[in-house]
Amino acid sequence: MENSLNIALITPRLDIGGEELSTISIAKELIKRGHSVTYISTDGPLLERLREENIPFVKANIDGKKLWHFLTGAFSLRGVIVRNKFKFDIVHCAEPRPTIMSFITTRILMHRNTKIIWHDRNTKYHFIAGKIFNFF
Repeated sequence: MENSLNIALITPRLDIGGEELSTISIAKELIKRGHSVTYISTDGPLLERLREENIPFVKANIDGKKLWHFLTGAFSLRGVIVRNKFKFDIVHCAEPRPTIMSFITTRILMHRNTKIIWHDRNTKYHFIAGKIFNFF
């Protein structure tokens, strides 16, 4: 496909929930449309479903909720990107934590201008988070 994109879809875990299931649906549709998709997450119960759906998966340690986990998660993402020689056009994140980690990874650690999309699922502080994310 001439205008195909390299897209990373990121969730903190592969639990069985709406966030993860809708991200799998997004991955399937993007692949059907000819885009290159990589699902990045810490593992979980839905890993087998990704395999069944032939959705490429790469593990990164991005599940922490403490402040230092944002840095360790960003370095884990950076390692995944460097080891696999990924050049993502878009990083789609399903919640604020991986969005912050992706920003630190792409903009600060790697000096890339990768587009980062945050899919807000009624986050507790979505108004404030949205303002901050839109600023960056």
